[in-house]
Amino acid sequence: MCMLRESARLAAEATFFLCLLALLLLAGYHVYELLGGAFIVGTVATRSMEPDFPAGSLVLVKRVYPDEVAVGEVAAYSYPQSPRYTLFHRVVGVEGDNLVIKGDAVQNIDLVPRDRVHGVYVLGAPHVGSLRAALAFDPLLAFSVASVLLVLYLLRGELKHSEKA
Repeated sequence: MCMLRESARLAAEATFFLCLLALLLLAGYHVYELLGGAFIVGTVATRSMEPDFPAGSLVLVKRVYPDEVAVGEVAAYSYPQSPRYTLFHRVVGVEGDNLVIKGDAVQNIDLVPRDRVHGVYVLGAPHVGSLRAALAFDPLLAFSVASVLLVLYLLRGELKHSEKA
């Protein structure tokens, strides 16, 4: 009887946790929609912006009009040759309709047409983007991580319960 009651409690906690997770995801989606897609979340892929932005950093980019980007800001942009990939480099100058862009840790300077700029850096979290990228790339890994987190959450309650006994 006690084991059945314990199983029911664990099932209820798991259901509650999954419902809470679903609500958080739904709320996050609605906040994004309310902001009108004003922000982009990206991952720094290379070491060109170290030490301020290590490879694997998660960055939040505010969408702005290309003519609002100022020298000194970190811009998110894409090359015409590979529009799927967003790069993050510092604006070091302006030449006509192009921004002069450079990674902090490299000497190369690139000219980027203003219309290729998506926005400017607002906020970042070092190394968090690597986990985000791995989970987005591999659904099985995402499921595995979620499962482990759920088990740890459930065990946390068991450990607290056994400490009281």
